[in-house]
Amino acid sequence: SWGHPNQPQDSYFASLDESGKRTDRFQRPELCKGAVEYIAPGEYMVRPPQPPVFMFVIDVSYTAVVTGMLDCVVATIKDAIQQKRLPGGQRAQMGIITFDTALHFYNLNSNLPQPQMLVVSDLEDLFLPLPDD
Repeated sequence: SWGHPNQPQDSYFASLDESGKRTDRFQRPELCKGAVEYIAPGEYMVRPPQPPVFMFVIDVSYTAVVTGMLDCVVATIKDAIQQKRLPGGQRAQMGIITFDTALHFYNLNSNLPQPQMLVVSDLEDLFLPLPDD
């Protein structure tokens, strides 16, 4: 929870069975359909692995700002990057999309003097403003 309290709803609580496990664990996919990733050694790879890509999609609406949600999300992402909590190291790629009544894409190309924000306001006919990046 990144230092912020996150109380579950009362409806999420369940009794435990005789072995100490939740009685509803097979009805909740988040408790019984987990995923495990194995890192294969080099001899199993035909080509080098693709770099991990993280796309942060962030609500920047008025409500997100006044409730403090935007500040919390930005601080959490910043902390994860600075503390190197995201896998991939220098190979990792990141992107940002923000939204309110429009979508805002960001060109974070390191060759630019500063990032560019590109706004797509037609939500009925979406397109990527920089499809090659």
